[in-house]
Amino acid sequence: MYLPTNVYERVPYYWTVLGIVLIAMGTLLGALGHGILALTGVGGGALCFIWARVVLQRRRAQELIRQRENYDGSLDQTMELNKLNVPPVIQPAPEDFRAQGQ
Repeated sequence: MYLPTNVYERVPYYWTVLGIVLIAMGTLLGALGHGILALTGVGGGALCFIWARVVLQRRRAQELIRQRENYDGSLDQTMELNKLNVPPVIQPAPEDFRAQGQ
């Protein structure tokens, strides 16, 4: 199933809002004396919060992996380019500079 990018990126926030709504409904129903419905609402809300947190953590971990792979790739490219370069020429210090240092 295809989801547009803006919807897909906001799904954890939708789960969070749903959790808030379920907890509010469960609390209201609990105040009215419907214990089983209150427990269901608060439990469902807690599960929504937990699921939103899991999705956010997985996406964050995936983004870190992607950044690390990009960094490793650029590091490999840099190392390959460095292999192509000639080692730097080290010029000896001038004689008069050596005499000043002693």
